[in-house]
Amino acid sequence: MTRHCRISKRRVLGHWHSFSVRDNIFSGLGPAGPPGAPGSDGPQGPPGPPGKDIQAKLAGATYIRWGRTSCPEGSSLLYTGRVGGTYYKNSGGAANYLCLPDNPEYSTEAMRKPVSKNSQVHGAEYELENVDLFNIPGNNDHTVPCSLCHAKERSTVIMIPAKLTCPDSTWTLEYTGIIMSASTYYQYQNYRSMYECMDRRAESLPGNRSTSNMNGAGFHYASVFCHTFLHCPPYKENIALSCVVCSK
Repeated sequence: MTRHCRISKRRVLGHWHSFSVRDNIFSGLGPAGPPGAPGSDGPQGPPGPPGKDIQAKLAGATYIRWGRTSCPEGSSLLYTGRVGGTYYKNSGGAANYLCLPDNPEYSTEAMRKPVSKNSQVHGAEYELENVDLFNIPGNNDHTVPCSLCHAKERSTVIMIPAKLTCPDSTWTLEYTGIIMSASTYYQYQNYRSMYECMDRRAESLPGNRSTSNMNGAGFHYASVFCHTFLHCPPYKENIALSCVVCSK
């Protein structure tokens, strides 16, 4: 059934316009007038959910724990390995030690073209001169292990020589140890190395061929020489320097 709506005319603002009773709307009106003034601001809405902290995802600092095959609690192990460096009689080579992973990878190009007259990386040994400050029997002349650690919740790692504590309570103590480097005692010691903080609970690995002295890159205790250091006391000659590794 078709419904019909009654159309009537009404006078609006001096003009006649059609008006639908069913729809109750006006048609045929003139152009719209200018927009009215904007209303006042409404109340502030509730806070939204917290955004993703990109910096937190990117945070973290890495450090090498010399002399250990594990990382302290709170830091994750990226890899474990053994230390390599320049042969103790060589004048060339590098001044730093390397923490070489136990599972090396070589490129295809390197495998096809062996090199010669190169910078040789030797294994590193503890050279303790019969003074084992680590209290682990058999460390002398044994291979030095290492591990690469990741402190995920921290962004800075520092090594402080001659200290056993961190600057304040805002820092996390990773480990304490003893400063070691290449020796300056022997006249045939021709290369320099970095000063590294050897963990006070240092471990050792058997040498590649035996547990006897293979030399290579050596780790010797480091101490101040008071004749030139000019700050003794409180520093003491021939006393191994301590060290601490802290993160924040």
